[in-house]
Amino acid sequence: MKVIGCAVLAAAVMLLPAGEAVAKQKAPRVVINKKPPLTPIGVAVVAIPPLALAYDWQRRTSCMGPPPGDPLGLGGPGFDRPVTPKEGNVAIPAWQRGLCTAVPK
Repeated sequence: MKVIGCAVLAAAVMLLPAGEAVAKQKAPRVVINKKPPLTPIGVAVVAIPPLALAYDWQRRTSCMGPPPGDPLGLGGPGFDRPVTPKEGNVAIPAWQRGLCTAVPK
C-alpha cells in the first residue's frame, strides 16, 4: 500500500508544471464590465416621486382641469371625498376653498 501511495504521489509531482514555466506564463486578462450609472428603474425611482408631488401640489393650489380640478382623475382627499381630520394634514383643494369661481370685473 505504501508503494502505491508513493507511486501516485510521484506521478502527481511529475505532472505539475515546473516553477520557471509557471513564472513565465502571462496572467489572464481581466475585463470588468461597468454598469451604467443610472438604470431605467433608477430613473423611475428618482423621477416619479417629485413629478407626483408637483402634480398633486398643482392640482390642490390651482383651478386647472375639469371640476373639481383633477384632470387625470387620480382622486384622493378633497377630490373624490371630503377632507376630514382622519385624513391628516392634507391641503384643501382650491375649488373647495371657493377660489375657482369667476369674479366679474
